[in-house]
Amino acid sequence: MPVDNQLHAINPWEVTNVTMNRKTENIRLEIASMLRREKIRRLMKAEALGRLFSESQNNPQQFHEDWVAPLLDTGLSLESAFTYIVEFHLHPN
Repeated sequence: MPVDNQLHAINPWEVTNVTMNRKTENIRLEIASMLRREKIRRLMKAEALGRLFSESQNNPQQFHEDWVAPLLDTGLSLESAFTYIVEFHLHPN
């Protein structure tokens, strides 16, 4: 078959479908990756809050001395102090 006939034998819809299938697969993989990262982030948050609540319940006096009192000494309200403590546990870096 001559070269000209081979070029005309290619179905442009097939090329488009292959390209679209690749793009769709890339998007699917990216979404799956984003969902995994979000799940890990939520699990880390839950773990951090769990540690915070355990620490505050197991030894409330020590928790107050180590975490709450220093923030109150800087002039923060109790509500603001707890907000900072929670944020620190959720985003330690």
